[in-house]
Amino acid sequence: MIKKNKILIIVIVLILVFILAFFLLSQKKRVNQMSSFPEKTEQEKMEEFEGKTQTTEDPIIALKAKLTLQARFFIERYGSYSSDSNYNNRRAMEDQMTEKLFTRVIEEINLKELTNEFYSLETKVINVELKEFGEKKVVFNAQIQEKEIKSGQITTLPKQTELIFIKESEDWKIDEINIF
Repeated sequence: MIKKNKILIIVIVLILVFILAFFLLSQKKRVNQMSSFPEKTEQEKMEEFEGKTQTTEDPIIALKAKLTLQARFFIERYGSYSSDSNYNNRRAMEDQMTEKLFTRVIEEINLKELTNEFYSLETKVINVELKEFGEKKVVFNAQIQEKEIKSGQITTLPKQTELIFIKESEDWKIDEINIF
């Protein structure tokens, strides 16, 4: 009788082990399938958005939507950096800026004091509003939230941003950004 109980317990344990192994393998397969679709970069999102807007019938509406999205991405990336990154995110956006703005940005970077203390600024766009739309100039106002980490202290402030695009040749470039 005791021998039968031991065999029964061993069989039950083996069945549970097989069920658990099957469950874990199926979970792993699902995770692998999900990870085979990597997160899209900002550039890929912009290209996808541009592709969708090309099917829009009104090119003015498509341009407004494209510039609104570009303004949102630019403001968040421009306003998010840390002492560890040495403002590389701003340098990487050179092709989106006019030469005048990029020169100003580089001058501001060069004036920043080097510090051994960690500093971080993270900008989140709350709302973007088209204020002016012309053939050569487009102006956006945005409500943003800045989260600053300095000397271990975290400060969060709401701010306003004005972003001005101008048309250079056939490209729209950011000519000015003002944060207040």
